[in-house]
Amino acid sequence: LSMETINYDQVVNAIDALKKFLNETSEKQSNSNDEFFLDSNRHAKFVQVMITLKKVPKNFVGSVVQLRLPHPFVDPSSVSICLIVRDLSDNRRNYEYDKWSRHFKEMLQEKGVTDVDYVISFSHLIREYNTYELKKKLAKSYDKFLMDNRLNQTSVNKHLGKVFKDLKKLPIMVDITKSGINDQIKKSLSVCKIVCKIGLTSQCCDELVGNFRAIMEKWQSSFPGGLSNVRTMYLLVDHLPPLPVYASFASANLVQFPKRPRRIPSPVVGELSTVVNDVQVRSHADGRVEFVDKKGKLKTAKNSSTRLWYEKLKNKKRSKRVGRQFRKTKRDHLKTLLEADEVGNLATMLMTLGND
Repeated sequence: LSMETINYDQVVNAIDALKKFLNETSEKQSNSNDEFFLDSNRHAKFVQVMITLKKVPKNFVGSVVQLRLPHPFVDPSSVSICLIVRDLSDNRRNYEYDKWSRHFKEMLQEKGVTDVDYVISFSHLIREYNTYELKKKLAKSYDKFLMDNRLNQTSVNKHLGKVFKDLKKLPIMVDITKSGINDQIKKSLSVCKIVCKIGLTSQCCDELVGNFRAIMEKWQSSFPGGLSNVRTMYLLVDHLPPLPVYASFASANLVQFPKRPRRIPSPVVGELSTVVNDVQVRSHADGRVEFVDKKGKLKTAKNSSTRLWYEKLKNKKRSKRVGRQFRKTKRDHLKTLLEADEVGNLATMLMTLGND
């Protein structure tokens, strides 16, 4: 299905209906139209998109799809932020966590960043928050989690585990080494992870529809199966009944998932005592073996010892096969000689009996 199958007029009608209902409810409760829709996000309600699928892409379970909404609705000054940074030392036994935290806090203060409430290094995170309850306590202590883009996102998400994933609080990557960190933090807080929130009821209808459209475009390009894998789509606010904005009755058998690209292991490079002239050996996952120099460039074996070792390594299996074939040929030859000898003895006996 194409993107034109979504009727955005229906999305506008659903947003208007939700805001109208909330407005009437606020009038009955407080007789004030403006109090419920203050510019402050304290009284505004989240508008969310609920999507049901036709097929669950099992090969893509655990993948995280992120996008930045064109109309952010989270103010950094109104939420608590925890920043996960890399270690200053590669030595795991050097547990100077306070020193590392102070270093990054001072660096952020020099760049004018005041919205980060807590800074923790990855080693500190691994050492201190290693149980389910501690991770859950950390996840509930802060509204948003950011991480240094020099860290491995897969390793961080794996350690934080199911607790952070269920609470929709997996960290978002930022580059803290560049200038304009405040703008990066503001943009990172507008990152939406599917399933998602598209905005607040205090935002205008055009902004909410723009965020919804951005989500659908990202869904079509990044989610397995695209829009053809969506069965139904609803807009909802808190406890209110969801309003349908899209439905598809096509068969789930028509949904096709792309093949996940296979990760090829990187080759292993090492030194061998039998190879001279600073030549290293590079071994590939498919069994290929190459000679390289210290800069990683292919090198041809020139001296006799290296060439002899290479030929021995290359023809090792062939030598074994030739040896087995030679031994088998030798056995067959001996067997033939023995059989011929037995036939000769039998002929001699028959001739002797005939003469008698």
